[in-house]
Order: sequence, then C-alpha cells, then structure tokens
Amino acid sequence: RLGVFPKSGLAVLRSAWPSEGSFTTASYLAQQCAFHSRSHKQADDLSFIWYDRGSEILIDAGRFSYLGRTKPGSELHAQGFWYSDPRRIYVESTRAHNTVEIDGRDFERKGRKPFGSAIERWGETRDGLQFVETHVRHFKTMHHARVLIVKPHGWLLVFDWLWDNLEAKHDYRQRFLFAPTLEVKKENSALHASGAALDARLNVVSLLAGVEVQDPARGQEEPQLLGWWSPSANAFEPTTAVSFDRTAVRSARFATLFSFGDEVTPDHESSRVNSSGRDVRLQWSESDGTHTLRMQRPEDGEITIDYRVE
Repeated sequence: RLGVFPKSGLAVLRSAWPSEGSFTTASYLAQQCAFHSRSHKQADDLSFIWYDRGSEILIDAGRFSYLGRTKPGSELHAQGFWYSDPRRIYVESTRAHNTVEIDGRDFERKGRKPFGSAIERWGETRDGLQFVETHVRHFKTMHHARVLIVKPHGWLLVFDWLWDNLEAKHDYRQRFLFAPTLEVKKENSALHASGAALDARLNVVSLLAGVEVQDPARGQEEPQLLGWWSPSANAFEPTTAVSFDRTAVRSARFATLFSFGDEVTPDHESSRVNSSGRDVRLQWSESDGTHTLRMQRPEDGEITIDYRVE
C-alpha cells in the first residue's frame, strides 16, 4: 500500500490491492518530490495526483508539446523555460500544478542546485491513515513543508507550512487542478465536486481560518492561462483550477480537507497550528460525528498522528 522511494523522490499511497474485481474502486495518490536534473523538470515541486472512488480527481497539466524556442538572455529563458508557446509555458508553470504558488512566481529551475529528493518521513497509522512528509526551499530563503494524509475512500488532507527566513510578507496560493470530468462549484467558503464516474460528492474546505477560497476557473485565457490541461501531445483542453489564498503574511499555514460525503463543517475555533507548523490540531464535523486529528512533527524522531471520530 505504501511505495515510497526516498532517494528517487517519488511517493505512492494507495488502498489495498483488490483480490478480485476491478482496480477502478482503488484509491491512488502519487507525489513528485524530486529535482535531480534540469532536464524535463517542471516548476512542480511537491505536486501530486489523486484518484479515488472511481474517478480521477486531482491531475497533472501534462506536457502539451515542444513548440518555439525562447531566446537566450530573455526573461523566460532566465526562468528556465526553453519553449515559448504560451500553452507549453503554462503546463510547466507552478500554477498548473497541485502545489503552493508564492507571489505568483514559478519555482526556480535554472541556476538552482538540484536538491535530489524532498521526502523526509512517511508511514501508516494503526487506523489506516497513510502519510508522507516533504520539505523544499524556494528562492534561497523560503521553506515549504508539506504533509499529505490519506484515509483511502474517505478523505485527503493537504497540510502546508511556509516561512521566509527574511520574515518578509508574501502572497501564497495553494493550488489544485481537478479532472475535466468533474464539475466543481463554490458554495460560501466551500467547494463541491461531482461527476458521473465519482460515486460520492467531494467536499473541499479549509480547516483553518483566514484562508480565502477563490472561485473556480475553467478555461481562463485572461489575464493569464488558468484551468487547462494537456491530455496528449498538442492537445489543450479546459478543466477546473481552484486556489486557497493567504495574502500579505510572513508565514502561511494551509490545512485543506477533501472529504467524500454529504457535508463537512470545519471547526475553525478548535483547529490550530503553532508558529513552527510542527504542532497541529484540526477538527471538523460530518454526518458520522466530530473528527479530530492531532499531528506532531518534531525536528527529530517520528511523526505522530492521532485521529478520532466521536
């Protein structure tokens, strides 16, 4: 169920292998946590894809095609874009991936020392939760720690903590790209996704206060491309992109829950994260009761995750 490769920088979390029947009922999450070479490297640090309940849910934007060449010395070339077609630039960009965008910039690739693997810790709890923790540095002074926690067929939690050593304020956007087969709607501060292949409604909420949920974007062309994907070479089709934003803050904390069911109510008063992002308490309610998750991720030693439903 866990396929984690700490030197390569790939993590796979999945449900049990079916003893019979189809794999369409499985849960599957794969995270890209590697930078070994500039070759074929997109601005996608710590991004992931996710399949569950019979449907692709969060996807990668693809590769489109290798069209046009950027001029040496140009701004795009300095940013690490070798190809000038706007669609190719988009699929390589940070905003086209399931990660956190900082100040609207793409993660550095050219002139940046490859970090190898960003995987730090991973495991599975006694009650079947699977997790992987990763950490990278951006723009020399910024730290990004991410913990993905999966309860197969139940929910996915995406926890991000970001900090600038210079203590400067930044705009942070936790971005997600949904499969084109899903219809994503915003209701108040929550998102809801549904689709013909998805056997249950998916609720998406921030478990922490102070996060602004943007309206879904699908096939946006101005002021920049957003909400597109490339399923095959030279194909470029609309899909849905969303973001959870924190603006003008020194440190950003995100805890976004994707949960299957009728409704999710976050408890912002009971949910909290300390300044270092190492002590986390999250609480939300669903039809089966009150869910409480406590996570401690010390600098040394093992991560501890305690999860209860009352």
